Amino acid sequence: MNQTFKAAAVQAAAVYLDLDATIDKTCRLVDEAAANGAKVIASPNYMKIGYGFAKIIAPNGHVISNTLKHDEEGIVYADIDLKQIIPGKFLIDHAGHYSTPGFLSLNFDKSVHEPVRVIGKSKPSVIGYEAIQNS
Repeated sequence: MNQTFKAAAVQAAAVYLDLDATIDKTCRLVDEAAANGAKVIASPNYMKIGYGFAKIIAPNGHVISNTLKHDEEGIVYADIDLKQIIPGKFLIDHAGHYSTPGFLSLNFDKSVHEPVRVIGKSKPSVIGYEAIQNS
């Protein structure tokens, strides 16, 4: 069984206020990726304002695809080797020393956080005219 395949990630923006053109653009890019041999086609930031930086990253953290400029539309491709998943899993020690609660924890604070808080109490004080003149 072959454990490698080509993957693609699409980087593009929607056609402003034109749903039909956006759908046509989507179909054209998916067809182009498939015609170039991609078996998996992802659109991580597709059709969003501020798109950019589409990449395919290996389990070891290295970029394995070609890259595009942040404002460039197109498709990035990479050959995925499923055998690389196993060594990547060894990089994360699920039961190891850094997974103990003393080093790694997830906290969910359900308390109410008010945007303005008054901290401490102040005593009102008034300085009279005479005190100012005598100082």
